[in-house]
Amino acid sequence: MGFEKIDISLSKEKERVVRKPHFLEKLNDFLTYSALIGAIPFIFSILLISQIKKGLDIIGPIFFLCISLALSILLLYSFLNLDKLQRIKGTTKEKNRNIIKEIAEELGWSIKQDDYEITIAAQTTNFFSTNWGRQILILYDGQDILINCQAFSLHDLKSPFHWFGNRDLEKKIKDEFEKRIKTTTR
Repeated sequence: MGFEKIDISLSKEKERVVRKPHFLEKLNDFLTYSALIGAIPFIFSILLISQIKKGLDIIGPIFFLCISLALSILLLYSFLNLDKLQRIKGTTKEKNRNIIKEIAEELGWSIKQDDYEITIAAQTTNFFSTNWGRQILILYDGQDILINCQAFSLHDLKSPFHWFGNRDLEKKIKDEFEKRIKTTTR
């Protein structure tokens, strides 16, 4: 699930998660996200046109069209920023890796992949979870770390609906990481 096919060096350079998907995966993702973002405004646009043609009241359809456009803009913003990596100042790679492992262990996350360049931790899901899995990606770039958290929906699609929760989790990890860096450098 999730972060399997990553171009690590390009991700570090662009400070975005860069995947190496197959063409059909890219096409499937594009069509799915386009439908997700555009379907509701499209439906309310058709309703508005229908109401205008029939000469009926258009205040309700205009109101709902505006709300659906606002939600679509938020989803688009969320989708465009899902892959952004957040840079955090650290110390040495080895200390950074040890601190990340400790934080992941305390949060109850399982380490799926861990080497000199990358750590991927997965949150254990339960019956009440609102996603199909959440992963955190940590790239080690010199003394810094680059961090990204993503929730996934069915068929490993990135979920734009969990954007705020993902950023909140990144902030918690960043704060804890910086706190531990300060205590180890004293």
